[in-house]
Amino acid sequence: MSKFVKTLVAFSAVALVLGVALAPAPAAAQTAAELETIIASLQSQIEALTAQFGGSNTGSGGTTFNFTRNLTLGSTGEDVRQLQQFLNNNGFSVAASGPGSPGLESTYFGNLTKSALAAFQVANGISPAVGYFGPITRSAIS
Repeated sequence: MSKFVKTLVAFSAVALVLGVALAPAPAAAQTAAELETIIASLQSQIEALTAQFGGSNTGSGGTTFNFTRNLTLGSTGEDVRQLQQFLNNNGFSVAASGPGSPGLESTYFGNLTKSALAAFQVANGISPAVGYFGPITRSAIS
């Protein structure tokens, strides 16, 4: 074979490989019904996992954590995290993002926790509503 033919064959082979490799794949569009089926399946899996792990306190009502001490600005510990989770789960958001936000509750009782707790106290007729977590508020969430 001549040098020209070898070059032409090599160029053609490269062009063919690139053409196949770079050709756009057909889109795999899913219908609304298929998406609804997938969503329903995911929701049932979430419900099964929630039931398997004993559920979670995501709605109104008490908490399963046993609070045993008063909490105020500067308090730290697992009880602070549990308080933040309770507040977040019941519509009294500690923070929109970062520490204290749902899923990122912290062990530090700061001004954001105090404000969310005060809002809970106002909504539940606890006086004084100053963001201090004492016996009156503890009994209200149990």
